[in-house]
Amino acid sequence: MRILFLTHYSFLYGSNRSLASLINHYILQGEHVEVMLPSRGAFYHYLVKRGVKVHHFMFLYEVLYYKLNTKYLSLPLLWLYDILMLPLLCYKIYKIKPDIIYTNSTADLISVWIAKFLKRKHIVHVREFMEEDFGARCIFGKIAKRNIILKSDGVICVSNAVAKSVIGTLPSNVKVIYNGLPHPQNDYTYPDLTKSLKIGVVGNIDISKQQDLAISYMPIILQYYPYAELHIIGDKDCPYKKKIKQQVQDLNLDKKVIFDGFVKYVEDIYEKFDVLLMCSRSEAFGRVTVEAMLRKKPVIGYDAGGTTELINNGETGFIFKNVDDVVSALDIIVNEKRKMHTIVDKALNFANEIFSESNYVKQNYEFVNNLFNGQKA
Repeated sequence: MRILFLTHYSFLYGSNRSLASLINHYILQGEHVEVMLPSRGAFYHYLVKRGVKVHHFMFLYEVLYYKLNTKYLSLPLLWLYDILMLPLLCYKIYKIKPDIIYTNSTADLISVWIAKFLKRKHIVHVREFMEEDFGARCIFGKIAKRNIILKSDGVICVSNAVAKSVIGTLPSNVKVIYNGLPHPQNDYTYPDLTKSLKIGVVGNIDISKQQDLAISYMPIILQYYPYAELHIIGDKDCPYKKKIKQQVQDLNLDKKVIFDGFVKYVEDIYEKFDVLLMCSRSEAFGRVTVEAMLRKKPVIGYDAGGTTELINNGETGFIFKNVDDVVSALDIIVNEKRKMHTIVDKALNFANEIFSESNYVKQNYEFVNNLFNGQKA
């Protein structure tokens, strides 16, 4: 089986990290794997070091989406560029001779048509809502987007929440497969929160991650835990970043809110805080949530999207709708040590059982292999 993985960006962030696990497994199974990226970013260099054959071709896969801001007034020019480049992209993919084209995100809908044109089987991995999480709307509308996705021979969704939102009732060629994560490289112990309470928000600085919500909660949290700190881990230069930095100043939280910036290594991220506050307004899956569970970090997650599938409230973590819910959760985490340990242990066992990397890659490979051999998914 010759499989070409297409990904719409070249950084080594969440969806590409999940893709890396798949690529490694497919290679171990003896399959011929190649990858196409739009540029030579961190993911490109990672793959090259792994000995994977990588192609880079500048193409703007996301042009079928728009956001309600002035930046997207340039879309017609981007469409023109893609129209000019599309024949060359098709030719490059044709020369690779893949049996299956595997699209790693619904940010790229164009490859569905490319696969049909080249008469190749196609798989799309639905890893995000697009509209609910990133505010990106398909220019053809939500129903047309669904119909385009379902033209694929196989569709994989990362959670039931994203499957229901993007697809609705699932036909036989659609399967929900949760992402799987590797085991931590470091050993972690239960946090001691009686004198230090470091709350972490992890992810790109973006309005969809709602760092502003965590900042707005801090004055109330500090009334109960004056030694608490909020660590914002992640970065992106954008107007929203300026907005939340101004918010910190306006609330006089300069010494209590720490912008740690982008942290390259996963284990370094989880050394920076004791409790994860997952504020994303609509997380499709929640890789960070599972990573925290695997590292014995209590998780307080916003009541939306895939986060609610990962947390059993009061059993494996806490769900919140407002600051009172967060304070109540912190009261248990900080002051009821035995209960907190029980919750952390249950979360760790749950994450190991359901979200193991081995389960993820095996389920994915079985789905794709069945498609290749003409069997039902």
